[in-house]
Amino acid sequence: LGNDFIAKTNAAGPLADSANAIVQQAQALSRTLHYLDGELASRYSSGWLLCHTGQLAAGQKTIQAALDHSRRLHNADKEALGWYYLGLTTDGAPATTPARLRYFEQAARCYGLLHDLVRQAYCLKEVAEIHYNQGKYLPACQELLQVEALYRRSGTQKLHYTFRLLGAAYTALGSYKKALQYQLAAIQNIKAIHDTTAQQLAFAYDQ
Repeated sequence: LGNDFIAKTNAAGPLADSANAIVQQAQALSRTLHYLDGELASRYSSGWLLCHTGQLAAGQKTIQAALDHSRRLHNADKEALGWYYLGLTTDGAPATTPARLRYFEQAARCYGLLHDLVRQAYCLKEVAEIHYNQGKYLPACQELLQVEALYRRSGTQKLHYTFRLLGAAYTALGSYKKALQYQLAAIQNIKAIHDTTAQQLAFAYDQ
């Protein structure tokens, strides 16, 4: 329930306060029951909430502590979640981009070991976006092709964002035929999954 609240909040306020109360209760109950997975998940949620209520340093410290605990326990699932949360709570400023890149690379690696194709693909997509924004278009293309393959293997149908990124990366490389191929694929995918909002179509056609 706390995670449901978290998913709906991006700032301080009554909703964040409610989420924090539930997370703290969940953490206390998990400790009482010696339920380590629940305790670690609650600690990550607590750290995320701190980050999104203006307490970034404290939040990331909380996440890092839970990550370190996960690694000591050889809990690969919770380790992956820790790297993921660190990536989410680290901005894309030049000074912090190397750390953000490392966090998502580690998350993708862990999810790969867990054979969690969707989460591996998502984290690898974040890595590709960082490389794209750094002007490293070839690595970005290679990573996005892996993302496409992972999503297809998982049965994911919503691929248009990955296709649009591939189109943009190939455009930057001067590979206009491939760029057009992926932009058209993005439009076709949007139509196939009936995600035909004006914004999505306008962006795809514009590319």
